[in-house]
Amino acid sequence: MELKYAMLFALLLVPMVSAIGGFNGAAGASGGHGSGSSRMGMDEIKGELLTSSMDNVICKADFMNGVLESMMENVNGTENLQDDLDALETDVETLQGYSGSGDANGYRLYLRDSFAPHMRAARENIMSARHGVGGSVGEQLRIEYDSYKSEYHACNDESMGRFSEAKVNAYEAALERAQERADNMSAKGIDASGLDSLIRDAWEQVVDPLQDALDEAENGTGAKDAIHQYCLFNGCKEGLNFHFWVKFEAEKLDSVLASISDEAAEAGLSDDVDSAQADIDSASDALEDAGTAQYTDGAGQGILDDLHSAAQKIKAILHELRSS
Repeated sequence: MELKYAMLFALLLVPMVSAIGGFNGAAGASGGHGSGSSRMGMDEIKGELLTSSMDNVICKADFMNGVLESMMENVNGTENLQDDLDALETDVETLQGYSGSGDANGYRLYLRDSFAPHMRAARENIMSARHGVGGSVGEQLRIEYDSYKSEYHACNDESMGRFSEAKVNAYEAALERAQERADNMSAKGIDASGLDSLIRDAWEQVVDPLQDALDEAENGTGAKDAIHQYCLFNGCKEGLNFHFWVKFEAEKLDSVLASISDEAAEAGLSDDVDSAQADIDSASDALEDAGTAQYTDGAGQGILDDLHSAAQKIKAILHELRSS
């Protein structure tokens, strides 16, 4: 019995929601549930995601820089656009640093808080400088713009293809890792049927339809639309969000708690079991309320707090059972 409690305690040490937190937010050549590419290491897959995303950033920055330079060369009084060029150059260098070091969170935050605003500002400044420019200068601007746009589309299609493949690989690897955890629990005598069902649902509702949509995508825009439509975690603003890891953690804690509830009752710990179950139910209710929508950071933190509280209470129950 002591070995059982030690094993259950070990299952609670590393929540899956923290172990695989970096895969939020894809057209793979791999189509099956057990493709070789999906068995790559997590660090390698995270590196692929960062590298392919960085490639796409460069596509966008090169296009914007080309248009900025075209304006400065053809339109008088546009020297101020050099500030936009300098800002984007700094952004690319900074993002390459984050990407090269594998800092996914730093990369994501800088992309959102610096690169995206700088791109918007550059676009607005270009439109302002372009206003009222016509004749031969306007025609030259149009010709150069069309050339840069054509180059961008080719670059974007290629980079989005690589990013899509990396995204599918990441999803497949995450589900395979989850299946290994579920199989390990089952081998130790814990009912993992709920986890098995959850994993099957994730394949059927996210990974398989995402792969189908990517196979049908004709260009980078189609691939981008597909990866924004099917998210295994919480990364789709308007698409389907499966919220996999938090669901997995809730189901795992529920299974562990069920496996010790009888012993806990015999030890007079029924109230502790009920308290832990209430936390799990609270997290599960919040997930049910969210459905497939993207929940806010506050709602997500509330779910994580409930799951953390449940885990701590289950650990305390296990400690009592081991000590009795």
